[in-house]
Amino acid sequence: MAATRFLPIALALAGAVTAGTAGVALAGTKPEALLPGVTAPGGKPEALPPEAGAPRVAQGGVCTPAEQAVLDEAFAEARTRMRQAIRFVAERPQDPHVVRYFGTASVKQVRWTLERIALRLDQPGTFGTSCNDPRGCNRDIFAYSERGRPHLGFCARFFRSPEEGQDARFGVVIHEMSHLAAGTDDHAYQPANVRRLAQENPQLAVLNADSYEYFVETLPQAMVRNGAKLAR
Repeated sequence: MAATRFLPIALALAGAVTAGTAGVALAGTKPEALLPGVTAPGGKPEALPPEAGAPRVAQGGVCTPAEQAVLDEAFAEARTRMRQAIRFVAERPQDPHVVRYFGTASVKQVRWTLERIALRLDQPGTFGTSCNDPRGCNRDIFAYSERGRPHLGFCARFFRSPEEGQDARFGVVIHEMSHLAAGTDDHAYQPANVRRLAQENPQLAVLNADSYEYFVETLPQAMVRNGAKLAR
């Protein structure tokens, strides 16, 4: 049996970059098929069947009460930001902020992915969480997900992350949930590479986890800059 594939947010990318879109840090792998329970783009998101999920309990690294409180707050903020993002894309599909992170890619695909992430965030009983599990964590990793297993792991770096800004805790949650809910991959890391990917290969940008994380993390700035007034 093949080893489990981890999809972490990591700071150290050396050795993980392969040739691909010019100047962009690519993962070097083809986008994988959508996970079980995920419908094709364009279809209305439906509730996942019970067998597709797992109880929301720690698997491996048990979360302390303090860690669980941080997780709960991050997930709550992620749900709020996802509602803002979905409404933003619906009302302003050609906004420069959308183009900045997804280029000329299908806005329908962007909205579908955002809706899948939001739907899964609203179904906490369909995935498990763990904290500081040594089987998945090291000092450079914020969090990780695993293909074929409805589970998100959160590491020490996540708990030291800020509440706002780049790699905010809610943003890390969105990144990892995009893997689990919509089958995104890691084609480019960090804002500059993500924006370059949107211009040079928008078809990969809509499949890239960091693109959704940074799109949502920077959305409040875009809302102020472009005069969009969206309720929380």
